[in-house]
Amino acid sequence: MLQEGKTLQLSKPLLVAELRGIYPTSIGLPLEMSLVSTAVATASVTAQVKILPVPTGESSLAQLLNSEIQISTDGTLSMAVSTKATVGINTEVIQVGRELDLMTHTTIPVKFTTTIDVKERNLKLQYDPCLREADLLTVRTDAFSVTRNTEDPTADKKVQLLPESTENYALKSHFKPEALHPEGKDLDLSDETISTKTETPTVEKSLHSSAGQNIICAEALTFGFIVCFETQSQNDANLVGMLLCKVIGFNRLTISLKPVPSSALERVEIEIQTGPKSAAKIIQMSTIAEKPVITQLKGRVLRQLRGKLTTDKKLGDSFPPIFAIVIHARASDGNMQGYELAVYADTMISQPRVQIMAMELGSMEKWKVCVDAELQNDHKALMVMQWGKDCQEYKMTVEEVTGRLATNPALKIKAKWDRIPPTMKYAGKVLGAYLPWTAEILGFTEKWQTNPSKQLSFYLAAPSPSSLDMILKTPEMTIYKRNVPLPFAIPTDGIPKSSDLAIRFSKTITNLAELSSSECIAEGEGFTTFDGVQYMYAMPDGCFHILALDCLFTPRFMILMKLAPTSDHLQVVKAHITDNVIEILPSVSGELKLIYNNHEIPSINLPFIDTHGKVMVKREGQGLVLSAKQYGLDRIYFSGERTELRIGAIMRGRMCGMCGHNDGETNLVFHMPDGKMANSAGSFAHSWMLMHDSCREGCKLQHDRVDLGRTLSIFGEPSHCYSAEPVLRCAPGCSPIRTARLNISVHCHTTDSPLNMDDYASPVWKKAAMMDSVLSHTECSCPTDQCSG
Repeated sequence: MLQEGKTLQLSKPLLVAELRGIYPTSIGLPLEMSLVSTAVATASVTAQVKILPVPTGESSLAQLLNSEIQISTDGTLSMAVSTKATVGINTEVIQVGRELDLMTHTTIPVKFTTTIDVKERNLKLQYDPCLREADLLTVRTDAFSVTRNTEDPTADKKVQLLPESTENYALKSHFKPEALHPEGKDLDLSDETISTKTETPTVEKSLHSSAGQNIICAEALTFGFIVCFETQSQNDANLVGMLLCKVIGFNRLTISLKPVPSSALERVEIEIQTGPKSAAKIIQMSTIAEKPVITQLKGRVLRQLRGKLTTDKKLGDSFPPIFAIVIHARASDGNMQGYELAVYADTMISQPRVQIMAMELGSMEKWKVCVDAELQNDHKALMVMQWGKDCQEYKMTVEEVTGRLATNPALKIKAKWDRIPPTMKYAGKVLGAYLPWTAEILGFTEKWQTNPSKQLSFYLAAPSPSSLDMILKTPEMTIYKRNVPLPFAIPTDGIPKSSDLAIRFSKTITNLAELSSSECIAEGEGFTTFDGVQYMYAMPDGCFHILALDCLFTPRFMILMKLAPTSDHLQVVKAHITDNVIEILPSVSGELKLIYNNHEIPSINLPFIDTHGKVMVKREGQGLVLSAKQYGLDRIYFSGERTELRIGAIMRGRMCGMCGHNDGETNLVFHMPDGKMANSAGSFAHSWMLMHDSCREGCKLQHDRVDLGRTLSIFGEPSHCYSAEPVLRCAPGCSPIRTARLNISVHCHTTDSPLNMDDYASPVWKKAAMMDSVLSHTECSCPTDQCSG
């Protein structure tokens, strides 16, 4: 179907974000802060695919891998985002506040041709040069003062905080002789008095706002286009130095793409080649009349790096490039301009090394970039970058070292430079001007002191797995902050030493994956949720509880746990993973038994993999490990006494059960199945206990709504109160032998309006709620004949 051409036209509205916070104030009025962001994404693209050689019959994967695939697209992708941020007083009758509107519109043309040759490891992208001006990004902000009155809708006002620009006011005004405009003059004052005591509207406005417009363009003559950044702003002139006052006003940013006048470009090609044929794609690096860059780097460049790097060996002499990138701009007169880049690497030595070389094509200035990076040992890496004419104009060195700051594991990153371009110097001055203000806003401490010039140093130290100390040293000042909290725990024991870079990289990726995962632990009566909240709960005998549940519309897994019938400290775990039911329980001999879909799996058959190859159980130490990573369940370790449940980053905010929501919340954590908040850990855990039809299944408890059994006086009226949360009660015919007192929410109603428990869900009387304690049954005794069979 794609070989015949396919047109896609799509429009999708999105709710990007909706945040709202209401805060009490000392004057008794609620302060509301809210942010609402909506977007509309559109796509209009025509695509066509050509396969050479033309496939015969149905295309197979092997046939495609040995073919050249050409994809041609023509269309536009765009997105418009509208964001409103408000802060002010919000009541049922009036709303008064400030509103900041942000409008963003992005347009991306997608007219290009892509050629993929998997067999030759080649990717080529071709597109036509820019022929007409187009706005890629438009951002507009405006601030308003808003007042609303629900009782008088006609009184609603939305006033722009800053009036029209004073320049526009002056330009639009017309001169009028005094004889024709006597009302502008006080007849009791002289002209001199008027000039010193009376302000014209233009002068008054100039004290409040200022307007400015800047246009900065960057030319890419090689590729035939110009990128222009146009900004318009109108803000408070008295506080023009404050960043907040620049934001609260009228601002407009436009990024546009314009063609270069009289450009002779016909086509631009970007080609990426990997594998042995990469060297053949590098044209000018090996054909220029002067010595090749590789040879030049053996000379003066590498002599300058000597002392920094352990060897002056050039990888290009011994290895072909890992990959090469060639960008060509072909003109109508046959001239070819562009850039070439080659990457070399040697990872099989004790000190792995990477070198990057890039240069401009068709230029007599010999502009080049030379980068040499080396992992000198397990704790130190060094990168030297030189660029400019023959890589001799500018130079920067970046060093990364791991070690200890005081007694804490630490990382130091130091950047030094001898010569840098004027644009980088200017950018550094601009960032340096805002650095003290930004540091103060973020809670950093500033210390003005003289540090080594032409050098930046950044330190990260880990006093604990969940916090960092940060230090930044610039030539003029030092800023630092201690105990910056992290949203996840980091490993502080480091990576074991290894001379094999592949092994070290693999371990690093594994550690990063573990950082993004969440873990829940249940051991004895102690529970730790995915979000690190700890609580105690004594589990009733024989009753399964939902430890963790995938709370999507179609749950993919559910993990249950209960006390083992043979012991009061051993546990049983049951996992429902799609159509698989896996149960792990301790036996009388102490060995763990694995039951899969009601069939026991002998220990000699471990590791065990289900028929679909997506669920695996293996032995680890004294326990068993169950993993189903394709469903977001990284692993469950179970030893009979301890259960460790780890889920992947994809399950963030999608969990529920006794292990919590996995959303980072550490205060409002006890969510019951109906979404309400439990008032205690015990009530929270009880709500996640599975209901059973009878005590024959081992659980002798059930949920029930109970009467407090006494009359309370509420607002002077006698009232009956009932539990608003489910309370554990023994099954009919059973009697409690152990109880526990819980604090729960109760709902009350007056005694002259009796309540039928069948109508308990009615919201009429639920507005009167209070806290009280009730007795919850935790262990029951039932007749033998009632629970047998």
